[in-house]
Amino acid sequence: MVKLFVGNLTERINTDRLKELFAPHCRVTECDVLKNYAFVHIPDDTNVDELIKRLDGSTLDGRAIHIERSTSRLRKQPGMSDKLPIAHTMRRIPILRTQLSRLI
Repeated sequence: MVKLFVGNLTERINTDRLKELFAPHCRVTECDVLKNYAFVHIPDDTNVDELIKRLDGSTLDGRAIHIERSTSRLRKQPGMSDKLPIAHTMRRIPILRTQLSRLI
């Protein structure tokens, strides 16, 4: 899996629109759009350098976009689940309840 950073997006760009841009060139396994940038995950067998050369600087929604290999780590599973400290939060619920009851 290769993770690409896509920058300089307009706020109107969504996951579907970004996938449409990549669809003629490769299969997108995951796409996360945040504000004016996104991360696009594509299979390892894609000719990444050629893809970047072809799409970097192309216009999307009236703006020239920037594409490069991401330097952030790949997630074990799709989605944002490994970014949320669920186990830590679950352990703290009894403590938070106690603190809240003192305030009420």
